[in-house]
Amino acid sequence: MLSFLLEEGVITVGTLSGIFTAGMLNSFRINILEPLVENIVPTSKLDGFSGSLENIINTPVNIAPPIDPAQKKIIKWQTFLRDFITWLIIIFCLYLFWKLVITKFKK
Repeated sequence: MLSFLLEEGVITVGTLSGIFTAGMLNSFRINILEPLVENIVPTSKLDGFSGSLENIINTPVNIAPPIDPAQKKIIKWQTFLRDFITWLIIIFCLYLFWKLVITKFKK
């Protein structure tokens, strides 16, 4: 069964590593990107923003609105770093497994 899946190209390094890469990118989005964007452009400022185009053009823009410390999101770079190191280890182990075991089994 495994040889059939390998011959047909169903199981490849790309598909297996893609599963773990998606998890690592999700961790980047949750722990780094979303808090960073929330601190730059808070949703509380955007939620009340509505009106006609004329009102939008004539409304003065606050370049750097003060951020309330209670609403400030914390960037969790330690959590992302842990997930990134885990991803590196998994990808390295996957590479070794593919290179040493699967390629010999495929022949």
